[in-house]
Amino acid sequence: MAATPPHHVTLLVAHGSRASSANQAHLDLAAALDARIEPTVLGAFMELAEPSIGDAIGRAVDAGATVVAVLPYFLHPGRHQQVDIPQLVAEAAADVPLLYPRPGVVEQDLSLIHISEPTRPY
Repeated sequence: MAATPPHHVTLLVAHGSRASSANQAHLDLAAALDARIEPTVLGAFMELAEPSIGDAIGRAVDAGATVVAVLPYFLHPGRHQQVDIPQLVAEAAADVPLLYPRPGVVEQDLSLIHISEPTRPY
C-alpha cells in the first residue's frame, strides 16, 4: 500500500493591526494566493487580530495538514521574525503531528512555495 502523501499548508503571518481594514487586506491577500497557487495558503496574525498563529495551525491540522510552513509577511526582518513568531509557532506546535517552521525562508521540499532571500543590487 502506498503511503499517504503529505498535505502542506502555508501560513502567511502578518503582525496584526487595530485597523480592521488592514487585517482584512491581509486575509484577502492570503485568500487570493490560495486561489492561485499550491499548497493551501491561510492568513494568520501574530497579535491584535484573528486568527492567531496557534489557531491557524490548529485549523490547518484539523483540516488534514501534515506539514505547516510558516511564512512571516513583514517588510524587513526584525525581532518579530527572529524571536516572537518562532516562539509562538513552537508553543502551538506542541500538539501538531508534523510542523515545518522556517520563518523567513522556506527551501526544503519542492511542493512547498520556494522563497529565497532577496538579492541586493549594491
